[in-house]
Amino acid sequence: MCIRGLPFAASVLSLAAFAQPATAPFTFTTGAPTNAIATGSQPSGPEIESADDFVVGADRTTITSAKFYGLIPNGAPLSSVTRVVVELYRVFPLDSVSPPSGNVPTRANSPSDNAFDSRDSAAGALTFTVQLVSPSFTASNSVLNGINKIPGQTTGGEGPVARQEVLITATFTQPFNLPADHYFFVPQVQVSGGNFLWLSAARPNVINPFSPDLQAWIRNAALDPDWLRIGTDIVGGSPAPTFNLAFELNGFITISEDVYQVRYAGNLIAGDSFINLTNAGTLSGSDPAGRICVNVYTFDPAEELVSCCACPITPNGLASLSVREDLISNTLTPGVPTSVTIKLLSSLPVAGSCDAASPNSTNLVRGMRAWGTTLHAVTADTRGPRLNVTETPFLKAELSASELAKLSSFCGFIKAIGSGFGICRSCRFGALGGAQR
Repeated sequence: MCIRGLPFAASVLSLAAFAQPATAPFTFTTGAPTNAIATGSQPSGPEIESADDFVVGADRTTITSAKFYGLIPNGAPLSSVTRVVVELYRVFPLDSVSPPSGNVPTRANSPSDNAFDSRDSAAGALTFTVQLVSPSFTASNSVLNGINKIPGQTTGGEGPVARQEVLITATFTQPFNLPADHYFFVPQVQVSGGNFLWLSAARPNVINPFSPDLQAWIRNAALDPDWLRIGTDIVGGSPAPTFNLAFELNGFITISEDVYQVRYAGNLIAGDSFINLTNAGTLSGSDPAGRICVNVYTFDPAEELVSCCACPITPNGLASLSVREDLISNTLTPGVPTSVTIKLLSSLPVAGSCDAASPNSTNLVRGMRAWGTTLHAVTADTRGPRLNVTETPFLKAELSASELAKLSSFCGFIKAIGSGFGICRSCRFGALGGAQR
């Protein structure tokens, strides 16, 4: 069988290649290590798990490697690191027994009882390298042995510790494939003749901020399945400190088609066009868990970004924008275009807020639906030339890594040096229809 003269099999292969989903690089990091605290994390002798959180918003995020900083005993060769385990947990009460045991002050915002997924170098699921960063690094406090059930959970920590600082890089021969969710990263390192201590990172995370950014947790075999907050429960104080831990994740995201949508509006000199937006509740049907940001980027026909803004949309909410009154009434450049290309990008809020300069590969999210109107000239009308209003859905499009970076960075540039110009008005509640002067 042939299609337009091409062999059927070849046509199927061509169509399959064309239909491959778009991907973009994924990187998440908490930044460089700090000396605030070092916490035990090892698979045996006894088992200790330290955990810090991250979020992914895309349809599927594939994690191919991880890096994390820690301390090994003074004088120990790098070859003393004999095994690395990486576990991922979701947030309690997922993968857990509820109600919990009552052996800890709280399980709210803790890792779950059971791991969502794991990789172990002993099983060939990851390979690792160990790099010496500093022959001597001093952490101001530490937690290794003092991990206790209530009422003895608050020990103040075990004091300063000075050891060799190392960077461990784990490459997953079996990558993690993660749906959109909130996770905890738990690396465990076996060191012959000693312990591994995971180093802290700056808090709040200013490199890849997200909300809520939960504090680090820890448990040992005696506390399992429960967890303690390293700062609030173990170190204590008034106020008690909270900690992030130093790690980086790398991989790629598979971008859902509804994350990125495009449409045009024309004949704006003659009348207005409108955009209507809703949130399908794909992330969650409840607010604020299901709230998304619709980031709006308006380009003139010369490919210049003339305005950008972002609208928070709650699940099942309805909001709208006027092209003339909201998108091109405060353009970066002096001229006002009579036709524009409008690009929409949906992302998670950052620290509870929407910002069109913030979308990146870690926070894209599904659930956006959009429709738009425009004015079309009717030239075959017996009553003479006139304009008709048409309304159609925005078109889903593949998003490249370079286009994602351009949209966010160009909007950031406008915000930084535009003196207020180029920032379109935000959304109003309810839908709008076409209008003509």
